[in-house]
This record gives sequence, C-alpha cells and structure tokens, in this order.
Amino acid sequence: MLRRFSRPQLHSPNAERRAQQLIAASFLLLAAYVGVQAIRTLAAGQHPQTSWVGIGLAAALAITAVALREARDSWRGEGCCDAC
Repeated sequence: MLRRFSRPQLHSPNAERRAQQLIAASFLLLAAYVGVQAIRTLAAGQHPQTSWVGIGLAAALAITAVALREARDSWRGEGCCDAC
C-alpha cells in the first residue's frame, strides 16, 4: 500500500485525499466492529473477553496511519520532528 502512494504520479492532492479517505474508512470499520461486539456482549450478559481480531485491526490501523503520515511528510519535505 505504501509503495502505491509513494509513486511520483500519485504525489498530488488527490492521492493525499484518497489516503485520508482510506484511513477514515478503516477507523469507521473498527468503530463499527467494536460497537457490534459491545452490544452483543451486553445483550448476552457476558463479561468482555479479549478480541484478537479487534486488537489486530487496531494495530494494523495504527501502523498504516503512521506509515501514510510519514510518506506524506516526506513528500512535502517535512520531517517527523519539525520542532527538533
């Protein structure tokens, strides 16, 4: 995915907008998953359990969001620590 956004022809406002939309959609899916699991757990009267799917989704989203931000910043010529 990163390679797709690092191609020169994709360094445009459209590519950045598309990356933002993908991240937003991913977070929306994660929120929907967490919400459905919470409702199911409450409705069944169960105690919450570890959800490895939820943990994996959250980790993948965090890694993807950071990687896309770094790619965007390198395209713009910004460092990860501008105040340093």
